[in-house]
Amino acid sequence: MDVVGGESSGATGQLLVLYPMLISLIGAGVIVATGHSLFASEGWLDVEAAGSDLRGMRGVCLVGCTFCYMAIRNFLATAQTLMDKRRYARTMKKSRSTKAAKLE
Repeated sequence: MDVVGGESSGATGQLLVLYPMLISLIGAGVIVATGHSLFASEGWLDVEAAGSDLRGMRGVCLVGCTFCYMAIRNFLATAQTLMDKRRYARTMKKSRSTKAAKLE
C-alpha cells in the first residue's frame, strides 16, 4: 500500500478513511485478543498465579482502548477541520462576489 503516492496523486481524501480505520482496527484487534483479562477475577480479588501474565495483558487491552479513542477523536477533529475550511471558503467566495458587485 503506497499511502504517500495516493495522496500526492489526483485522488484526494483517501487518508481521511484510512488512518482512523487502521488505528481503530488495530485497537479493536488488541481489545478482542486481550479483553478476557479484564474480566478474570484472578489478580483483582486474589493473588495471581505464578505463570500468569494478566497484569501485562490488562495493560495491552487498555492500550487498545486508547488506540480506539484516539482514532475516533482524530476522525472527529479532521471532519470538523474540513467543515470549517468549507465554511471559510464559502464566506470568502461570498465576500468576493459582493465586492465585485459594489465595484460595478
